[in-house]
Amino acid sequence: DASLLSKESVHLVAKGIDTVSNVYVNDKLIGTTDNMFVRYKFEVKNVLKTGENTIRIVFESAVSYGKRQAEAYKKSFSYSVPPECTNGVQHGECHYNFIRKMQSSFSWDWGPAFPTQGIWKSIGIEAHNSAVLRDISVETTPDAKNSSQWTLTITAHLESAFNKESKASFNIHLNENTLVENQSHDLKPESDNTVKVMFVIPITAIKIIPWFPNGVAENTQMLYNLNVSLTDSSSKEVSSKAIKIGFREIELIQDPIKSEGLTFYFKVNEKAFFAKGSNWIPANVLPELVTKEYLRQLLESAKEANMNMLRVWGGGIYELDEFYELADELGIMIWQDFMFACALYPTDANFLKSVDVEIVQQVRRLQHHPSIAIWAGNNENEAALMSPWYGEVKGHEDKYKKDYVELYINHVRKQLIQEDTTRPFVSSSPSNGLETEKENWTAKNPSEWRFGDVHFYDYSGNLWDWNTFPSPKFASEYGFQSYPSLETLSQVIKESDLTYPISKALDHHQHHGGGTAAIEKQISNHMKLPTHGGKERLNDLIYLSQIFQAMAMKTETEFYRRNREIDSKCKGCGYTMGALYWQLNDIWQGPTWASLEFGGKWKLLHSFARNFLSNQLASPFEDHNEILK
Repeated sequence: DASLLSKESVHLVAKGIDTVSNVYVNDKLIGTTDNMFVRYKFEVKNVLKTGENTIRIVFESAVSYGKRQAEAYKKSFSYSVPPECTNGVQHGECHYNFIRKMQSSFSWDWGPAFPTQGIWKSIGIEAHNSAVLRDISVETTPDAKNSSQWTLTITAHLESAFNKESKASFNIHLNENTLVENQSHDLKPESDNTVKVMFVIPITAIKIIPWFPNGVAENTQMLYNLNVSLTDSSSKEVSSKAIKIGFREIELIQDPIKSEGLTFYFKVNEKAFFAKGSNWIPANVLPELVTKEYLRQLLESAKEANMNMLRVWGGGIYELDEFYELADELGIMIWQDFMFACALYPTDANFLKSVDVEIVQQVRRLQHHPSIAIWAGNNENEAALMSPWYGEVKGHEDKYKKDYVELYINHVRKQLIQEDTTRPFVSSSPSNGLETEKENWTAKNPSEWRFGDVHFYDYSGNLWDWNTFPSPKFASEYGFQSYPSLETLSQVIKESDLTYPISKALDHHQHHGGGTAAIEKQISNHMKLPTHGGKERLNDLIYLSQIFQAMAMKTETEFYRRNREIDSKCKGCGYTMGALYWQLNDIWQGPTWASLEFGGKWKLLHSFARNFLSNQLASPFEDHNEILK
């Protein structure tokens, strides 16, 4: 209507477009998009009209775009950026590393290739005369001498409509208690403004109860309502934002170990804790279909299994606001990867510019959540570079190392520390932590068990014997596959294909190379494989696969929990302070490492996890024919 068009600033704001598109309003091109993880804002005042208007978005295939970008990069810089395609058994698409979207939508070893395109978050018109309060960042710092006293620092991120300086008054409330009333601030004529204020709490009406992870302390997940509003001094227009915050301080302790290595564990509010939990992948390959109710079901299942940490894996998405709100409420700390996984990446100017915007927007959106414990630059990309996984790297290591440092240190890390210094950063997972930094962020062996975190998988050893496993400081990935229930498989596979031996239809859902053979071999090492037959025999195989998986994860996890003490028989061994098995949830119906099936049904592993992740654990074990505990 005319009143909206009379506003000084009128923009189309698209919070999530997946991914490469031209955006038209009333058939006039207003902008382009190329990043699923970026909020786009386009000036539309001059193209809108009173009455009906149309928004038209013209997409390019993500697959063809990735291919085109890869070819152009190789032509411009005379070298390729591997991998070209996913593993053949994954039935996937190519060049996912050249497009900023959910990397696993091109397929993974636990999911399908559905390289989507479309509008996956809200889109609409935003009109105002003053400024929009876009994000709020917080820092909560306990007083060193008085544990009941905290300093609360609030940073408001504003987007101004003005081309000249203006004034606005701020009001800030914590649990309906006034912290600031009509405090005047000057706004600069730039689009991006920040206003920072600091308070010492408690005040008379507010008693601070610190936030702790699940099971670490009593009455642990106290959240406070923080409301910030600004009123333009001239137009009296109001913009406000409300969030929930927790008072907590997080530290990553990497201290020298006398014999060899560095510790790697978390403290919350000066209290050290063993991180126990799992890894999170996207709950649906079509993320717009995920509901808050489904997220609650999955996260409450994690809490019921006594988890206090989940790692949001770097090949998916920065999760929905509701995910982090639930994690805050349930006391589940989040290891947050940035969205780069199992690949090397381009470092041309356009790619890096898009990544810079992505990091700033996502960190500002998520920073206030007390559940977020750590930022990690990527998933396994340092390991991919230094092993190396790809033939292209051999003989050209310096070139690819330079690109790696440019992306994750000179851009991701640089943007991060400008936005958030309240929690630690590691350049990759796995990494050697501070030791990796000493080696210019590219360690010779990024999975060195004396430092940092490790990812460990074994598909042929005896996984019911604790001696099979390494002695890391923090195990952030480890796992073994099993089949989901017959009920879940029946949703997507015809009854005539639900047979044993495994049918071609079911095997098509096995995206892990050698996965079917590994499951059957491990079952046969400890139990008896079923005879050939129909659905009943497949159901037997499913049950046995889940028993093997549950026992393997119990054996490995209990070893890591016992291993927190120093091992005097082994130089640098012991001090394990984290165990996050792979993986918590499923993206589809097929054999995977998950403990929760697609839809949320518990596998046997999840029932076992409720015991082996319990806060008090009795864990007897055999060592050289002795029973120990």
